[in-house]
Amino acid sequence: MFIIHGERFKKIYFGKIVSEPCDNCKFTTYSFYAIFKYIHMFFIPFGGAGKKRLLVCDNCKREYDEQELSDNKKHDLANSKIKIKTPLYHYTGLIVIGLSVVSFFIYALVAHEINEANYIKYLNSPMIGDYYVFDNEKCKIYEQNKTETNDKDKMNYYVLKLIALKKDQYIFNTAKNIYKSSYYAEKAIEENKNHKEFFYDNVGYIEKDKLMKFLLDNGLYIHRKK
Repeated sequence: MFIIHGERFKKIYFGKIVSEPCDNCKFTTYSFYAIFKYIHMFFIPFGGAGKKRLLVCDNCKREYDEQELSDNKKHDLANSKIKIKTPLYHYTGLIVIGLSVVSFFIYALVAHEINEANYIKYLNSPMIGDYYVFDNEKCKIYEQNKTETNDKDKMNYYVLKLIALKKDQYIFNTAKNIYKSSYYAEKAIEENKNHKEFFYDNVGYIEKDKLMKFLLDNGLYIHRKK
């Protein structure tokens, strides 16, 4: 991928000062500038990379950079109390990245709260055919048999299908496969929800209070068929 990047310069006027006569025309009034260097990527500023001061004679336009300023001009410039401020837009890229990161975390937080509210609603109003995805590392429902395959100890997510309700007990079938994340578990649900061989025939029982605890501990995800 071709990336356009590099350094650019911006000259900004900050005010007037009166100092010793210009070496060229003997005029005593100067315009004070700062030249800012900044880094860009695709011409979007990503932060300052230094600056230098510049005096320009208002009459003959002779320029004096910092190396050419006499002690008297440096003294008069310091006494002028003109403050140099780096333009905020020189940090546009960093600001955009920062806002994007903050927005992502806000979105993730809001999405989590919405999902949790939906899961609680599903748990309080269960429907036969709901799928429950457990992070077994947090819920500790099953003891995993690490000898089945080499990667079995890395698989923590189980899929259960609600097949019946009995008072405060939820009755499930358990999927035959275990998954690395809730994403892969829910993807498998979409791909296999109509396949009977996706689940074992035996059933398991879990109390509603325990399910709620798993949910609040961020170990339970509920998938309802649409």
